[in-house]
Amino acid sequence: MDIELTYLDDGSFSIDCGDEHRPLAMWLEQSWQDQNFQCQLQKSRCVEHLPMVIQGIEFSAQIDADEVIIYAHHNERVEPTDDNGDSLVALDVEALCGYDDYIHLLDYLN
Repeated sequence: MDIELTYLDDGSFSIDCGDEHRPLAMWLEQSWQDQNFQCQLQKSRCVEHLPMVIQGIEFSAQIDADEVIIYAHHNERVEPTDDNGDSLVALDVEALCGYDDYIHLLDYLN
């Protein structure tokens, strides 16, 4: 994943990692300043804590050891489950990213 980081005058930043990863970039840009968000990002670096979901302002990320799925909050819904508790309805995916690329992006931001 190619990453371009631009710091803005207000102390925030903008990430360009391609159109297909724009929701991932927005998820990070919008919530980066939140301490709870930062703590969850750190936890997501350890596969022992996965799978997990980290909510941002407009998007959330579902993270496991293979991939990161970014979905918009308006796409969240209460999902019916089967007898094993597994979801019967898939999320409307906004972006996908491999777990290794996700860790690379977090390393780049730090």
